[in-house]
Amino acid sequence: MRCMREEGVKCFRCGKNEAVVEGLCRDCYLETHELLEFPEYIDIQNCLHCGALSLDGRKWLDTDDMRQGLRDLALSTITVSRDAKVEEVEDTIIERDPYMYDYIGKMRLSVGNFTTEEEFHSIIRIKGATCPACSRLHGHYFEAIVQVRATGREMSQQEKETAREMVIGRIVQAEKGNRNVFLTEEKEVHGGIDFYISHTATARSAAREVSDAFAGKITESKKLTGRREGEDFYRFTFLVRIPEYGKGDFVKYREDYYIVDSSSGKGWKLRSLEGKQDVRVRGKELKKVRLAARKEDMKEAIVLSSTEDEVQVMDPDTYETKNLIRKGKKGKTVRTIRIDGEIYALPDDD
Repeated sequence: MRCMREEGVKCFRCGKNEAVVEGLCRDCYLETHELLEFPEYIDIQNCLHCGALSLDGRKWLDTDDMRQGLRDLALSTITVSRDAKVEEVEDTIIERDPYMYDYIGKMRLSVGNFTTEEEFHSIIRIKGATCPACSRLHGHYFEAIVQVRATGREMSQQEKETAREMVIGRIVQAEKGNRNVFLTEEKEVHGGIDFYISHTATARSAAREVSDAFAGKITESKKLTGRREGEDFYRFTFLVRIPEYGKGDFVKYREDYYIVDSSSGKGWKLRSLEGKQDVRVRGKELKKVRLAARKEDMKEAIVLSSTEDEVQVMDPDTYETKNLIRKGKKGKTVRTIRIDGEIYALPDDD
């Protein structure tokens, strides 16, 4: 396309004005070329459950501003000539009733070395519908289950809350880029908690995050439930088995005793009950950690006297006087735990 003005070249159509585009003057070019194409009616589907909008029922737009969403979709229905470049758009929608709007505006376009303004006017018609994501959600659709269980014990309420925050957080993050990701159902069951999730990859990622946080183990299984689009469709189960011990419990690692302090990544931080160095246990070393006592077994002992490194207490079970290793601040009482017949004083900030 010739876009530059050529001095002395007349318009081949009218023979009067100077040619600017394709041998035509500005007026003749605009008379013979359609720069905008816009529909008389624009039919937009509005999900009755989540408010999402769609032109074709396949691609859906999530929006918190209904009017802005309608404007965005309506604008996308306008076709601009490939010879023109959009410089500016002024548009608005005017409500006739809740199901019909006027979409009006104008565009400033540049063609070759001149600009022009083109007006448009379409009628938006709203139709109630149910988007695929809501259809699946209200139909209790799920592709995977994340099951979180503790080994040999009930999960604590704190552990359940931590797992819940991680799973829901992963779903919220994933659904920003995929509106078909959602939590279908959550169930507290005997031994733990189950999450029914619409998206297998998100479920797998959530299970991995929970497992890492608790230094647990994942077992993955799948079950054929039918065919979809000519392919076998499987539902997956990700069983996250967290250790029999949790934060605040007492364990034996190698030949020493520790209180479980916290989990980080795929391991645990253990604090010594015998005044030794604290350790972090990861990977294969976790198999060497054994439960020694529950945090519920702790008892208060009366302090009789104390030094910088020891505390003398009255055994809460035998009432005998015991000298225990314990560094840090001292009080009138100290928490203790009995393991294999021996009593230990808990370290500070446990």
